[in-house]
Amino acid sequence: MNRTIKKLLISVAAFAALATTACGDWIEPESLGVQTPSFEERNPELYARYLEELRAYKAGDHKLVFATLNNTAEEAPSHRSQHLTSLPDSVDFIVLNNPDNLHSAWTKEMAEVRRKGTKVLYTFAFETYENAWSKMVEADPSLTEQQGLAYFSECVAADLALCDKYGYDGLIFGYSGRPLISIRGSEMPVYRARQYAFLSAVSDWRAEHEQAFVAFMGRPENLLDEYVAMLTDSSCDCIIVDTDNAANQDYLTIKALDAVEKAGVPSDRIVVTALEIRPDDTDKIFGYYGTLDEQGNKLRAVAGAAEWMMQPSPGYTRAGLLVKDVENDYFNRQRVYPHLREAIFIMNSSKN
Repeated sequence: MNRTIKKLLISVAAFAALATTACGDWIEPESLGVQTPSFEERNPELYARYLEELRAYKAGDHKLVFATLNNTAEEAPSHRSQHLTSLPDSVDFIVLNNPDNLHSAWTKEMAEVRRKGTKVLYTFAFETYENAWSKMVEADPSLTEQQGLAYFSECVAADLALCDKYGYDGLIFGYSGRPLISIRGSEMPVYRARQYAFLSAVSDWRAEHEQAFVAFMGRPENLLDEYVAMLTDSSCDCIIVDTDNAANQDYLTIKALDAVEKAGVPSDRIVVTALEIRPDDTDKIFGYYGTLDEQGNKLRAVAGAAEWMMQPSPGYTRAGLLVKDVENDYFNRQRVYPHLREAIFIMNSSKN
């Protein structure tokens, strides 16, 4: 794997040498109307070789990188930070948070990044349905739990249908739930029925879409035993453990062990999450751990999670990292997506 990434980096260097404009030029507010030939147009043979090596790298053994994007679904991308093609080529999965009502420009870019071996996914979560239903019940207390289950089934069916509608490569379904120890006996039938309504629909859809990439994201330790099986067979390619609120790297270890030991999910496909920092967050709350580096600065979550990925874990496989709100990483004077690129380098260029 180390040899593959080095070859890829050499190709990237040669590829970039053909450019006549720097990445910084992409964020200029005005266009001078000059059409600069693309890399592919200037040297199609080199570009083809680069794509071949890139796809081979992604098909090989490496740490997976997911990047979620808060896309402007109904409008075409208006800034380079919104373009799928602006993300680093070595990202494995681009995940759209707003997957419906897509402007045609998005589907065109989905096709473009697929040439690089990148898959485009989308995400939805049960909590979205449950929160909406709670507001509906608050407005109309006569609504019944049976109506709620029908509502959940309708919502998940609509979200699952988006994969075929727009030609996504797969999806990430989210479920956080509640700690099982906190659920009183009288609440359990409702908790069980709602969990089943959601997960069974995903499982049935998966059986009809064997080629799609499907991942679970959330807190698997909050699943009932009878439904964990939906994650333990070939239904889920990855188990993405929610570690957005991690204060340090130890938290990632605890949550990964919770998934493997308490929930009993497959141990060979554990992915953790990290928030990208926000440019306006002067208090350094979002996207930072509570721990400090050698200079006394808060450790960025993306870098900390990438470093954690390279530590040994005999009981499970640290398969990858999902970076959320990656569009915030675009705005940098020296280089676009510097934190994401750093994480990729840490995870996939170090000797294992």
